[in-house]
Amino acid sequence: NISYPVAGKTHAPHGVLLAALLPTVLEFNLPVRAERLARIAELLGEDVEGLSAADGAQRGIAAIRSLIKDIQLPSTLKELGLDKKDIPGIAQLAMPVLSALPWNPRTTSLEDLIEIYNRAYE
Repeated sequence: NISYPVAGKTHAPHGVLLAALLPTVLEFNLPVRAERLARIAELLGEDVEGLSAADGAQRGIAAIRSLIKDIQLPSTLKELGLDKKDIPGIAQLAMPVLSALPWNPRTTSLEDLIEIYNRAYE
């Protein structure tokens, strides 16, 4: 789980870290999971009738972001106290963990992981 190295820096609870990372990870996986993410939008009460799978997926991700804010969880790594300069190092630490967890639908490089963390930061 890519939250583990962030936890080492921020000491934030695991579930809070997952909430801060989830929307960005879903965006990363959208190209290969649009239909499933569009279904999440439906389950969260979003109207996706007539939308492409990608547009429905975007609505699903937006609904998840909204839910995270509604329940007042931190929604960025910055809010959790991560220093942006630490991102390359935590990405390096996460790569072996990511390799040991092969179920992500997209292969993820170090550069991808740095981008995910950077996008989750702001």
